[in-house]
This record gives sequence, C-alpha cells and structure tokens, in this order.
Amino acid sequence: MLKLHRAVQIYTTHGLSELVHRVSNFILDNVLGKGNLFLINTWWKNKLYGIQYEAVSNPYKKITISTKEINYRCDNVPLSKGIGSIIGGDWDQNNSVKIQEYWRVKGLKQRYEYGKEWEDTDYFKYAKKQINESGEFWGYRSIEQFKKNRLSYVDQLHEKMAAEGYVSEEKNRDIFPKQDFRRGEYYEINKLEPLVLIGRDGTLFLRDGNHRFAIADTLGLDIQVQVLARHKKWQEIREEISKSVQLNEMSEKAKAHLRHPDVNDIIPSTIRDQI
Repeated sequence: MLKLHRAVQIYTTHGLSELVHRVSNFILDNVLGKGNLFLINTWWKNKLYGIQYEAVSNPYKKITISTKEINYRCDNVPLSKGIGSIIGGDWDQNNSVKIQEYWRVKGLKQRYEYGKEWEDTDYFKYAKKQINESGEFWGYRSIEQFKKNRLSYVDQLHEKMAAEGYVSEEKNRDIFPKQDFRRGEYYEINKLEPLVLIGRDGTLFLRDGNHRFAIADTLGLDIQVQVLARHKKWQEIREEISKSVQLNEMSEKAKAHLRHPDVNDIIPSTIRDQI
C-alpha cells in the first residue's frame, strides 16, 4: 500500500494533482495489472498527444537501427506508462548505465562472443544470487529450472538469429518458456520489439528487449525497436522539423537531427529533397 508518510511527502513537495496522479496509477497498477495498464495508458495518451502535438507518431511504429547507436540503458521510465509517452523532467540525465556493463547484455556477450560456459557469466551469477536470496527469479524457483528452461530458450534465440538474422518478437513468441514471468502480467509489453527511450537531444537508451539487443550486437545485426517514451524537448524538435517548409527556416539544432531514425516519418517532402 502507498505509505501515508510518502503520500504526505508527495503532496507537500508536488501538490494535490501529483498525489492524485500517483495514487491513481498505484490503484490501476495493482487492480488491472501492468499489461492492461500498459495498453490503457497507450490508448488514452495517444489520443491526448494528438490534441497537444502535430508530429505524433503511431505509438507502435517500428524503427530499424544499428545496435551501435545505443550506448546506455535507462529504466527511469516505467513500462506501465504506455508506449509512445512524451515525458519532461530529467529522467534522461541520471541513473543510466553503460549498455556493455549491464549484467544481461554483458552476460550474453560473455556467452556468445567469448564462448564462456553459462555458469561463468554475469547473467547466470545474477540469476543464481536472486534465487538464493529470494527463492524465485523471473518465475523460476531453482537454478536448475532456470538452466533447463530460461538458458535453453536464450540459446535457441541465439541460434535462430544466427541462422535467420534479426528475429521479431512475433516470430520469437512461440519459444518462450511457459513458466517465464513474461507469460504473465508483462505479456502485452513483451509482445513488442525492444523498447527504447529518446532523450532531449535525441540520445537513444535501451529500456527493454535486452536479450535480442545483446544477441544482435554480438552477431552484428541491425534491430527493430519501438519507442516507449520521448523527452518533451525531443518532441519539440520533432514538431519544428514537421512544421518547417524550407531548410533555411529550421534551427541548427533541428537540422542536426534530420538523419535521426525517429524523424524519418515526419520530414516534409520539401525538405527531404534538400538533405
């Protein structure tokens, strides 16, 4: 339950509207579940953004990028906020980690790039620690179960991508382990491609889809991603680009992002011919 002293703190610091917003999200999250909340937030926010902005993408739009375009992972935006969110604040400026140091990505690269046994990877060690301390991790209650089902699944995914190229989530869904947590409340979220966040200056952060990102990076494959959230200031750049008729009308900041993978769908034809 939302602690009383925390509620008072939120009210004192941010005001009544923010308190109501957070309490509502807490109730919805616990009543509806993260998957349904994700779908609801995606739907109504997309309607709202259509009123506020002109350059609003289809929230489920897919973008093809090189894994080399992502250097950091950031989880400051909750998955339950819905895909295609537009969020202000400083979430893009703190608590991000270097993608190659994140335990999931690092562990899979140790496995597939350096040929380590699973037991010698950060991926395995992290899971074992969580199971030993909590008695459960991602739906698995023993490290043996984790090895038999989860690690077997990851090896299958690697083999599939090595043979076929990037594997979309739709084609990957049939090999999920049945007891994996992604079959539960996160199922709607995990039907998507890897999720990214786009910071105020266009920086791409990985938010979810770590396994396909890490495997694709090891194999040198491009990946498809979807945008969980854009910073409000990045959306403002998108707005400027979409409203400009001629290149000389555009600010230098906007011009610098004309080849960004997230603006290809909103560049006016009069400007596309000039770049």
